[in-house]
Amino acid sequence: QFFKNKREILEALLDRYFEVMDEAVKGATRYSGDLATTLERIVYSYFTFAKENKEFYRMQLSFVFGPTESEATQAVLARMTPQYIYTGEMFRHASSQYGKISGREFLVTATFIGLINTYISFFIHGQIELENKDVISAVQQFMHGIV
Repeated sequence: QFFKNKREILEALLDRYFEVMDEAVKGATRYSGDLATTLERIVYSYFTFAKENKEFYRMQLSFVFGPTESEATQAVLARMTPQYIYTGEMFRHASSQYGKISGREFLVTATFIGLINTYISFFIHGQIELENKDVISAVQQFMHGIV
């Protein structure tokens, strides 16, 4: 396949990886009444994707913090939206059990994904390995703030 410009190359690359990531996150966000288990599944899905696609994850994180007007930043942020929607919906379902979430689903979602990305950043820089103990640690740290 030939591309007309760099943006088309970037968009094809983003589409390829975000499609896989979105499917993993969407499947992990199904809420069945056990918030801790659901959060562990979500964290595990992100960690697995990051371990399998370390350089892509590094790239997309760098674009997230790029200038707002950057085409690359806009392209990445647009493709992250489904993950926020899936996770936010899960928190909306959980809010009936966890009243502190109610009305704050967007901020709770952003905080949770931000925590995940912080762990992944440490992994990218060789400071942690993203093992099962890290999944549990991240979820416990997050749950302590919302329960």
